[in-house]
Amino acid sequence: MHSIKIKLTLIYGALSLAGLLLTLSIFYSATTSNVYQGAEARAEVLSDEFEYAVEIMAAENDIFSMQRLVEKSSLLEDVIQIIVIDTKNNILAHTDYRMIGQPLPFDSSMIREALAQHKKISKTSDGRVIFVTPLHGQTYTSEYQDVIGTLWVEIDITPAIAVTQRLFVTVTLSAVAISLLFFFGYYLTVKSMIIDRLHDVEAGIAHHFQGSLPAAIMIKKSFGREDEINTLAQTFNYLITSLQDSQKKLKAERDFALLVMESMREGLTITNADDRFEYVNPAYASFLGLTPHQIIGLSPKDVTHPDDISKNSEEKELRKSGKSSSYEMRLLASDGTEVNVLISSVPRYQDGRFAGSIAVITNISQRARLEQMKSDFINRASHELRTPLTTAILMAELLESGTEKEKQQFLTTLKRQLNRQRLLLNDLLVAGRIENKRFEVHLSPTDILPIIEESISSLKLQADARQINIKLETTPPLPLVNTDSQSLIQVLLNLLSNAIKFSNTGGNILVTARSEGQFVQVAVKDFGIGIPAQDLPHIATRFYRSKNATQMEIQGTGIGLYIVSEIMQSLGGRMEIESVENEGTTITIYLPTIPGTPD
Repeated sequence: MHSIKIKLTLIYGALSLAGLLLTLSIFYSATTSNVYQGAEARAEVLSDEFEYAVEIMAAENDIFSMQRLVEKSSLLEDVIQIIVIDTKNNILAHTDYRMIGQPLPFDSSMIREALAQHKKISKTSDGRVIFVTPLHGQTYTSEYQDVIGTLWVEIDITPAIAVTQRLFVTVTLSAVAISLLFFFGYYLTVKSMIIDRLHDVEAGIAHHFQGSLPAAIMIKKSFGREDEINTLAQTFNYLITSLQDSQKKLKAERDFALLVMESMREGLTITNADDRFEYVNPAYASFLGLTPHQIIGLSPKDVTHPDDISKNSEEKELRKSGKSSSYEMRLLASDGTEVNVLISSVPRYQDGRFAGSIAVITNISQRARLEQMKSDFINRASHELRTPLTTAILMAELLESGTEKEKQQFLTTLKRQLNRQRLLLNDLLVAGRIENKRFEVHLSPTDILPIIEESISSLKLQADARQINIKLETTPPLPLVNTDSQSLIQVLLNLLSNAIKFSNTGGNILVTARSEGQFVQVAVKDFGIGIPAQDLPHIATRFYRSKNATQMEIQGTGIGLYIVSEIMQSLGGRMEIESVENEGTTITIYLPTIPGTPD
């Protein structure tokens, strides 16, 4: 029973019924009491009249007149019976004349009590009123109580009671009818003023929560004026408007925060007091090769390198003490690879208690690899510079002695080592300018064939030292290209130097040049050790060296192809690499031609 309509109806109905019953009870009691009192008073008056007359007749011993009086009186309305009894309990007069002279057929305590107390005794029972009065003789004084008999008067009061009951029923029906009229009037008034208007408020609230509220709740006025229900509707409208504005702001802020967290390149995690992930963003999940759903519920220990778990626990204890922490860790990706990360974490609290941590995780694996590659590069570059320099100094010293033929050999070796050193230094200078964004090219129409031939000639001594044959094949005529000659020479020298370095002794290198659409294609192909497939995507990264080159201890700095790739982008061209391990490598560059130049 949740309806206010039913509640108000039942409450008012119960109160109305209780009030009606109470009123009728009071009315019935008062009326019945008045009836009994009136009947008793009438009976008492009648009894007094009989007492006076009977006492005179008894004193004169006029039994006949007494009987006649009794018989006539029995015809009066409501008189049941009248009995005159002498002191010996014999009947002197009776409404039934046949009872005269006979003893009283019943024993009455009322008669004894009246005679003993010398006063009138009355009793009301079963719709009858009985009066018993002592009869006195002529010598009756306050001193001499001469009692000559008793008078029994019995009056029927049921007719008066019946009239009263009929009146009560009439009044009751009228009261019920009037109560029903008031009840329905009250019900209709309450329904119109309260229930229907509250129902409109309830329906408006329900529509709002269902998302179908078209406008504000409008409630009709009561008697042309606003009251508490109108104020309630207006307050609800105000609260809903404020709530909707707050929800829009919160949603916008939430969406913005979620967008920021989801689009961050850094990882973001939220853990609870039990050290379990409650939220991870896609960036963090990508570090581990998993989805956020797969990580939520796990512990940071589950994705931490075993050697760093103790460190992770120490940092957690630090956060539980209320301090922020920043530290480097190693994570384990789903494929088993290590991921170097920098974690910056702060504690979070709820109700003043530690509730977990919020951490920003930066993947520093690339930086760690770069730092290692830089360190390796410095070592390699130092070695690459020291070796030819040492050889050059030795050759210079040997030139001071020896035969002419030996001096010629020493001079050739000196030139080769100095040229090797020059190429290395030139690569370092170009790489430095590229890193500092100071590398510039000056494009102009250029015939590419002489540049290719010059580059091959520059490395002939290096190729001859390893008995490597460099062959050039062209498809003339080649169109002019829009390029920078010096930069192009740098590219070709790096490609040829790599081809010589990674070829087997006594091998061949094939250089081809031909026109292809809007480009001139130059390819340098060797038949050496090749590049492993897993290293091929990274081979043009600065400081990167293939695994097989490192294992075979082939000299190099790891910046040659990086320089080629960067220069080709500056020249408006591109570089492509094809390689099969142990079969050889083909590196092709594409140089843009001059528009309108015939092929």
